[in-house]
Amino acid sequence: MAGADAGLRDDDYILNSATITGDTLAVSVSYSGGCRTHVFTLVIAASFVDSTPVRLPAVLRHDANGDTCEAFPTESYTFDLAFVRARYRAVYGPGAGRVALQLDGVPEDSLVYEFTA
Repeated sequence: MAGADAGLRDDDYILNSATITGDTLAVSVSYSGGCRTHVFTLVIAASFVDSTPVRLPAVLRHDANGDTCEAFPTESYTFDLAFVRARYRAVYGPGAGRVALQLDGVPEDSLVYEFTA
């Protein structure tokens, strides 16, 4: 991602699941902590990788904010993917599209974002 995530923390976590419904990526994560607010940030590559469907590398960054508690909470987060559709159309033109989101920890081609014209 060539610096797109520079400066973002990358604390440990477990990705339990990831699904795309409509324009929303939903993830379930578990992590050590529980005493401070944790922040998860979705970082998407600047360019598509040409294939069928086109691919878009992504990572989920975790900032534990220095939390040293020993609980192991599981939480769900959602991320709006509408900007991916807009970027796709800027590159490939208007209409329907399919983008395979390559998220670390998820089997290849299992997260496909599809949208209509």
